[in-house]
Amino acid sequence: MLLGVAHAVSTQPTFEWVQVASGRGSERMTAVALDASDHALVVGSFSEVLQMGEELRYSVAESDVFAAKVDPNGGLVWLTPLTSGLDDPARAVVPDGAGGCLVSWGESLSRLGADGALQWTRTFWDSVGTFGVVSVDAGTAIVLVKEPGGQFTVRQVELELGEDRWVRPLGLDADSARLVRDDAGNLWVSGVARGTVEVEDQRFRLPPGTVGTVVVLKLNSEGALQWIRFAEGAQRMDLRALKAFPGGRILAAGAASSRFTLGGVQLGQTNGVQQ
Repeated sequence: MLLGVAHAVSTQPTFEWVQVASGRGSERMTAVALDASDHALVVGSFSEVLQMGEELRYSVAESDVFAAKVDPNGGLVWLTPLTSGLDDPARAVVPDGAGGCLVSWGESLSRLGADGALQWTRTFWDSVGTFGVVSVDAGTAIVLVKEPGGQFTVRQVELELGEDRWVRPLGLDADSARLVRDDAGNLWVSGVARGTVEVEDQRFRLPPGTVGTVVVLKLNSEGALQWIRFAEGAQRMDLRALKAFPGGRILAAGAASSRFTLGGVQLGQTNGVQQ
Protein backbone atom coordinates (compact mmCIF):
# COMPACT_ATOMS: atom_id res chain seq x y z
CA MET A 1 0.00 0.00 0.00
CA LEU A 2 1.44 3.35 -1.08
CA LEU A 3 0.75 6.96 -0.14
CA GLY A 4 2.50 9.60 -2.20
CA VAL A 5 2.52 13.21 -3.36
CA ALA A 6 3.12 14.22 -6.95
CA HIS A 7 4.06 17.75 -8.02
CA ALA A 8 2.92 18.80 -11.49
CA VAL A 9 5.60 20.48 -13.59
CA SER A 10 4.09 21.41 -16.97
CA THR A 11 2.31 18.20 -18.02
CA GLN A 12 4.75 15.78 -16.37
CA PRO A 13 4.15 15.13 -12.65
CA THR A 14 7.12 14.23 -10.46
CA PHE A 15 6.90 12.39 -7.15
CA GLU A 16 8.05 14.30 -4.10
CA TRP A 17 7.79 11.33 -1.73
CA VAL A 18 6.19 7.93 -1.21
CA GLN A 19 5.25 6.37 2.13
CA VAL A 20 4.82 2.58 2.13
CA ALA A 21 2.59 0.51 4.42
CA SER A 22 3.27 -3.22 4.29
CA GLY A 23 3.02 -6.32 6.41
CA ARG A 24 2.51 -10.08 6.56
CA GLY A 25 -1.24 -9.99 6.00
CA SER A 26 -3.39 -7.69 3.89
CA GLU A 27 -3.39 -3.89 4.00
CA ARG A 28 -5.96 -1.50 2.58
CA MET A 29 -6.12 2.28 2.61
CA THR A 30 -9.72 3.54 2.41
CA ALA A 31 -9.61 7.31 3.03
CA VAL A 32 -7.16 10.22 3.15
CA ALA A 33 -7.51 13.88 4.15
CA LEU A 34 -5.24 16.91 4.57
CA ASP A 35 -5.19 19.11 7.66
CA ALA A 36 -4.48 22.84 7.78
CA SER A 37 -0.72 22.19 8.03
CA ASP A 38 -0.71 19.92 4.93
CA HIS A 39 -0.24 16.77 6.98
CA ALA A 40 -1.86 13.73 5.40
CA LEU A 41 -4.31 11.76 7.56
CA VAL A 42 -4.81 8.19 6.39
CA VAL A 43 -7.11 5.40 7.56
CA GLY A 44 -7.44 1.81 6.44
CA SER A 45 -7.44 -1.79 7.62
CA PHE A 46 -4.79 -4.45 8.13
CA SER A 47 -4.38 -8.01 9.29
CA GLU A 48 -1.57 -9.62 11.31
CA VAL A 49 1.25 -7.05 11.08
CA LEU A 50 1.39 -3.51 9.68
CA GLN A 51 4.65 -1.62 9.13
CA MET A 52 5.01 2.06 8.23
CA GLY A 53 8.51 3.47 8.44
CA GLU A 54 10.09 1.90 11.52
CA GLU A 55 6.75 1.41 13.29
CA LEU A 56 5.09 -2.01 13.69
CA ARG A 57 1.50 -2.66 14.78
CA TYR A 58 -0.20 -6.01 15.39
CA SER A 59 -3.87 -6.77 14.81
CA VAL A 60 -6.12 -8.15 17.55
CA ALA A 61 -8.97 -9.26 15.30
CA GLU A 62 -8.55 -10.88 11.91
CA SER A 63 -8.71 -7.35 10.48
CA ASP A 64 -8.19 -4.13 12.48
CA VAL A 65 -8.32 -0.44 11.60
CA PHE A 66 -5.33 1.91 11.55
CA ALA A 67 -4.94 5.69 11.38
CA ALA A 68 -1.69 7.42 10.44
CA LYS A 69 -0.41 10.97 10.13
CA VAL A 70 2.29 11.84 7.60
CA ASP A 71 4.10 15.19 7.47
CA PRO A 72 4.46 17.29 4.28
CA ASN A 73 7.87 15.70 3.59
CA GLY A 74 6.50 12.15 3.78
CA GLY A 75 7.73 11.38 7.30
CA LEU A 76 5.52 9.28 9.56
CA VAL A 77 4.33 11.34 12.56
CA TRP A 78 2.30 8.58 14.24
CA LEU A 79 0.54 5.29 13.58
CA THR A 80 -2.43 4.23 15.75
CA PRO A 81 -4.39 0.95 15.58
CA LEU A 82 -8.11 0.79 16.44
CA THR A 83 -9.96 -2.41 17.24
CA SER A 84 -13.26 -3.63 18.64
CA GLY A 85 -12.19 -7.28 18.43
CA LEU A 86 -14.32 -7.65 15.29
CA ASP A 87 -13.39 -7.28 11.64
CA ASP A 88 -14.20 -3.59 11.24
CA PRO A 89 -13.82 -1.44 8.12
CA ALA A 90 -12.39 2.10 8.15
CA ARG A 91 -14.64 4.49 6.24
CA ALA A 92 -13.60 8.14 6.70
CA VAL A 93 -11.13 10.50 8.37
CA VAL A 94 -11.23 14.30 8.85
CA PRO A 95 -9.01 16.73 10.78
CA ASP A 96 -10.49 17.94 14.07
CA GLY A 97 -9.03 21.46 13.89
CA ALA A 98 -6.69 20.85 16.83
CA GLY A 99 -3.98 18.79 15.12
CA GLY A 100 -5.77 15.46 15.57
CA CYS A 101 -8.50 13.73 13.61
CA LEU A 102 -11.86 11.98 13.71
CA VAL A 103 -12.15 8.45 12.33
CA SER A 104 -15.37 6.77 11.19
CA TRP A 105 -14.93 2.99 11.46
CA GLY A 106 -17.07 -0.06 12.19
CA GLU A 107 -19.88 0.95 14.55
CA SER A 108 -17.71 3.68 16.06
CA LEU A 109 -16.41 7.22 15.85
CA SER A 110 -13.00 7.89 17.41
CA ARG A 111 -11.02 11.04 18.12
CA LEU A 112 -7.24 10.94 18.04
CA GLY A 113 -5.11 13.74 19.45
CA ALA A 114 -2.28 15.61 17.75
CA ASP A 115 0.12 12.93 19.01
CA GLY A 116 -2.06 10.08 17.73
CA ALA A 117 -3.24 9.07 21.21
CA LEU A 118 -6.85 7.92 21.45
CA GLN A 119 -8.98 10.62 23.13
CA TRP A 120 -12.28 8.76 23.03
CA THR A 121 -14.35 6.25 21.06
CA ARG A 122 -18.12 6.55 20.72
CA THR A 123 -19.71 3.23 19.75
CA PHE A 124 -23.24 3.36 18.36
CA TRP A 125 -24.39 0.08 19.88
CA ASP A 126 -26.54 -2.20 17.71
CA SER A 127 -26.08 0.08 14.72
CA VAL A 128 -24.92 -1.26 11.37
CA GLY A 129 -22.07 1.23 11.42
CA THR A 130 -20.82 4.80 10.95
CA PHE A 131 -20.50 5.76 7.29
CA GLY A 132 -18.88 9.17 7.36
CA VAL A 133 -17.88 12.18 9.43
CA VAL A 134 -17.32 15.88 8.65
CA SER A 135 -15.91 18.61 10.88
CA VAL A 136 -18.11 21.63 11.61
CA ASP A 137 -15.91 23.74 13.91
CA ALA A 138 -13.42 23.31 16.75
CA GLY A 139 -16.14 21.89 18.99
CA THR A 140 -18.50 19.83 16.84
CA ALA A 141 -18.72 17.37 13.96
CA ILE A 142 -21.44 15.58 11.99
CA VAL A 143 -21.48 11.78 11.75
CA LEU A 144 -23.61 9.61 9.46
CA VAL A 145 -24.91 6.48 11.23
CA LYS A 146 -26.83 3.50 9.86
CA GLU A 147 -29.27 2.58 12.61
CA PRO A 148 -30.39 -0.93 13.72
CA GLY A 149 -33.51 -0.76 11.50
CA GLY A 150 -31.34 -0.18 8.44
CA GLN A 151 -32.08 3.53 7.98
CA PHE A 152 -29.65 6.42 8.33
CA THR A 153 -29.43 9.36 10.72
CA VAL A 154 -27.16 12.39 10.80
CA ARG A 155 -25.93 13.39 14.26
CA GLN A 156 -24.09 16.45 15.46
CA VAL A 157 -21.62 15.39 18.16
CA GLU A 158 -19.50 17.41 20.56
CA LEU A 159 -15.79 16.79 20.18
CA GLU A 160 -15.02 16.87 23.89
CA LEU A 161 -16.65 13.48 24.59
CA GLY A 162 -18.51 12.57 21.40
CA GLU A 163 -21.98 13.15 22.86
CA ASP A 164 -24.98 13.97 20.64
CA ARG A 165 -26.09 17.58 20.28
CA TRP A 166 -28.90 16.67 17.87
CA VAL A 167 -30.09 13.70 15.78
CA ARG A 168 -31.97 13.87 12.46
CA PRO A 169 -33.56 10.70 10.95
CA LEU A 170 -33.22 10.55 7.17
CA GLY A 171 -35.67 7.74 6.37
CA LEU A 172 -33.10 6.45 3.86
CA ASP A 173 -32.96 2.67 3.46
CA ALA A 174 -29.65 1.89 1.73
CA ASP A 175 -26.75 -0.52 2.02
CA SER A 176 -24.33 2.37 2.39
CA ALA A 177 -24.24 6.15 2.09
CA ARG A 178 -21.77 9.02 1.93
CA LEU A 179 -21.65 12.39 3.69
CA VAL A 180 -20.00 15.69 2.72
CA ARG A 181 -20.31 19.29 3.90
CA ASP A 182 -20.00 22.28 1.56
CA ASP A 183 -18.41 25.67 2.24
CA ALA A 184 -21.82 27.15 3.13
CA GLY A 185 -22.31 24.58 5.89
CA ASN A 186 -24.92 22.51 4.06
CA LEU A 187 -24.82 18.74 4.47
CA TRP A 188 -25.12 16.38 1.50
CA VAL A 189 -25.97 12.70 1.84
CA SER A 190 -26.09 10.26 -1.03
CA GLY A 191 -26.65 6.53 -1.20
CA VAL A 192 -28.16 3.76 -3.29
CA ALA A 193 -31.67 3.56 -1.88
CA ARG A 194 -34.50 1.04 -2.06
CA GLY A 195 -38.26 1.48 -1.76
CA THR A 196 -39.36 4.73 -0.11
CA VAL A 197 -37.38 7.67 1.22
CA GLU A 198 -39.21 9.59 3.95
CA VAL A 199 -37.63 12.64 5.58
CA GLU A 200 -39.58 14.89 7.94
CA ASP A 201 -43.00 15.35 6.24
CA GLN A 202 -41.76 14.60 2.73
CA ARG A 203 -42.20 11.15 1.27
CA PHE A 204 -40.66 9.95 -2.00
CA ARG A 205 -41.29 6.58 -3.64
CA LEU A 206 -38.52 5.40 -5.91
CA PRO A 207 -39.30 4.28 -9.47
CA PRO A 208 -40.80 0.74 -9.65
CA GLY A 209 -38.62 -2.09 -10.88
CA THR A 210 -35.36 -0.62 -9.59
CA VAL A 211 -33.01 -2.75 -7.50
CA GLY A 212 -31.33 0.37 -6.16
CA THR A 213 -31.12 3.97 -7.33
CA VAL A 214 -28.83 6.86 -6.36
CA VAL A 215 -30.51 9.41 -4.09
CA VAL A 216 -28.99 12.81 -3.18
CA LEU A 217 -30.32 14.71 -0.13
CA LYS A 218 -29.39 18.30 0.66
CA LEU A 219 -29.72 19.29 4.33
CA ASN A 220 -29.02 22.61 5.99
CA SER A 221 -26.42 23.02 8.74
CA GLU A 222 -28.95 21.85 11.35
CA GLY A 223 -29.87 18.71 9.40
CA ALA A 224 -33.22 19.99 8.05
CA LEU A 225 -34.10 18.69 4.57
CA GLN A 226 -33.77 21.17 1.69
CA TRP A 227 -34.50 18.83 -1.21
CA ILE A 228 -34.14 15.30 -2.59
CA ARG A 229 -33.09 14.22 -6.10
CA PHE A 230 -32.98 10.64 -7.35
CA ALA A 231 -31.94 8.98 -10.60
CA GLU A 232 -34.59 7.58 -12.93
CA GLY A 233 -34.38 4.96 -15.66
CA ALA A 234 -31.66 2.56 -14.45
CA GLN A 235 -32.52 -0.79 -12.88
CA ARG A 236 -29.29 -1.06 -10.88
CA MET A 237 -26.85 1.65 -9.74
CA ASP A 238 -23.74 2.04 -7.62
CA LEU A 239 -22.30 5.14 -5.93
CA ARG A 240 -18.49 5.41 -5.90
CA ALA A 241 -17.70 8.94 -4.71
CA LEU A 242 -19.27 12.14 -3.36
CA LYS A 243 -17.28 15.38 -3.06
CA ALA A 244 -18.17 18.98 -2.17
CA PHE A 245 -16.77 21.96 -4.08
CA PRO A 246 -16.78 25.71 -3.35
CA GLY A 247 -19.98 27.54 -4.18
CA GLY A 248 -22.33 24.93 -2.74
CA ARG A 249 -21.74 22.36 -5.50
CA ILE A 250 -21.18 18.63 -5.23
CA LEU A 251 -19.86 15.92 -7.52
CA ALA A 252 -21.42 12.45 -7.39
CA ALA A 253 -19.79 9.64 -9.34
CA GLY A 254 -20.97 6.08 -9.85
CA ALA A 255 -22.06 3.39 -12.26
CA ALA A 256 -25.40 2.30 -13.74
CA SER A 257 -26.75 -0.72 -15.64
CA SER A 258 -28.34 1.46 -18.34
CA ARG A 259 -28.99 5.07 -19.33
CA PHE A 260 -30.62 7.17 -16.61
CA THR A 261 -31.70 10.72 -15.76
CA LEU A 262 -30.54 12.69 -12.73
CA GLY A 263 -31.46 16.33 -12.22
CA GLY A 264 -32.91 16.53 -15.72
CA VAL A 265 -29.66 15.37 -17.36
CA GLN A 266 -29.48 12.04 -19.21
CA LEU A 267 -26.32 10.11 -18.51
CA GLY A 268 -24.56 7.28 -20.28
CA GLN A 269 -24.62 3.55 -20.67
CA THR A 270 -22.41 2.16 -17.89
CA ASN A 271 -20.78 5.04 -16.04
CA GLY A 272 -21.97 8.48 -15.18
CA VAL A 273 -20.84 11.62 -13.40
CA GLN A 274 -23.34 14.26 -12.31
CA GLN A 275 -22.47 17.62 -10.76
